[in-house]
Amino acid sequence: MKKFAVSMILALAVCALAGSAAQAKVKSKTVSVAVDFMVGNTLVKKGTYKFSFDTDSNELTVIAKDKTVAAKTAARLEDRKKDASALDIVLAQKGDQQMLVSIAFAGDSQNIVVQSDGVQTASHR
Repeated sequence: MKKFAVSMILALAVCALAGSAAQAKVKSKTVSVAVDFMVGNTLVKKGTYKFSFDTDSNELTVIAKDKTVAAKTAARLEDRKKDASALDIVLAQKGDQQMLVSIAFAGDSQNIVVQSDGVQTASHR
């Protein structure tokens, strides 16, 4: 009976862990960017990257074609006035560099915001 109880507790623990892992949602999209841009303090050269946002850790990761992490930064979700009709990348000029401010994928009702320091922004599609 004791062995059965221990087995049941372990089974419930595994189910609980699997259930919480399933709740984490990762949004990702492969995007070609025509200009060099900064993500935090990291310069990302123009090219094709997979942008991936983990809602559990609130991290945006930019992954190169060779599957290396080009950049990673903290981000947050922010509601949009209306759903994005197409890919919406917002860059801001800061010094001589373009900074990634936010990204929203087609159909999303939220922006993934990676910077909000009050600089002027321009939307690029």
